[in-house]
Amino acid sequence: MQEVALDFVGPLPKSQGFDMLLTITDRLSGYTRLIPSLAADTAKDIAERFHEGWHRFFGPPTRIVSDRDKLFTSHFWRAYHNLMGTRLAMSTSFHPETDGRSERTNKTAIQALRAVVNKQQNNWVQHLVNIEFAINASVNASTNKSPFEVVLGRSPSLLPTSLNRPDLPDVPAAKDLIAERKAVLAEVRDALAAAKVRQAEQVNRHRRPEPDIAVGDFVMSAKLFNRFEGPYKVIAANVATSNYTLQLSKGDRSHPTFHISKLRPYRANDPNLFPNREPARPKPVIVDGHEEWVVREILEETTRGGKRYHVWWEGYLQHEATMEPRENLVGTEALWCWELRKRMEGRV
Repeated sequence: MQEVALDFVGPLPKSQGFDMLLTITDRLSGYTRLIPSLAADTAKDIAERFHEGWHRFFGPPTRIVSDRDKLFTSHFWRAYHNLMGTRLAMSTSFHPETDGRSERTNKTAIQALRAVVNKQQNNWVQHLVNIEFAINASVNASTNKSPFEVVLGRSPSLLPTSLNRPDLPDVPAAKDLIAERKAVLAEVRDALAAAKVRQAEQVNRHRRPEPDIAVGDFVMSAKLFNRFEGPYKVIAANVATSNYTLQLSKGDRSHPTFHISKLRPYRANDPNLFPNREPARPKPVIVDGHEEWVVREILEETTRGGKRYHVWWEGYLQHEATMEPRENLVGTEALWCWELRKRMEGRV
């Protein structure tokens, strides 16, 4: 537990007074703590949460890996950990070698939260116990052991396997509570298993030659909630480290330097070469007797005449996007991601 990765997820909808999630992950074992926090927290507040959530169990680490969040680059944070004997390492944006552990933890936590959070998305804090336990009980492919096994030497059980033994007390309220927790834990485990499959697919896709990118080129950048965004102009390149600096959109607070594994060359369609090119149109999905189409991405929203969204449909060109009211998108992953991303940007 000597080297840990720290990161934030949020801002999130208020839940028990919290609107941010602090993730702490041991880079060797994968052992994870999920700690609710506040967007208004200062560097001192985060130091206190880190002390309560990590120091008191494992002591101070020798090294902390994080992104360049203003709290992690503050004078107080640097001085505090210098006094504690902990070295700080800052990553470039989404760098797979420096801060990949945090990125994986964040994606896993988000996927699990999607599976169990209510429609108002304001009960996520109560699910952190189950999500944290499920993450730490999941077997890591690289070690063939769960984080619990690496840290504790065993994998504990959170809930009993059976409630129907004759020697157990017959108290319906107690049994109902345990059964409810087991159901939630099962949903979380299913979500984590699905997240592992997706991450493995992404790793396999990344095992290919690096694309040829130069200053002045336009690229698409991988984001947490959208597949790729852009195009962005490359304004600086460090070929030795495969890091590229992009000219991001105004208001984008992401660190502008990305590892090449998170970039793709942008190739615009040429209407002169392919004036009549028409992509194959996907057939609608039939749900309860009604035709439904898959949302690829929400491009923008407007509040004129009620809240509406500019929707890009799967299998259609971007210029064919349509304006849709919110009720047409309720329950879609695209809407969930859009609203969560806007909260993270501090716009809602």
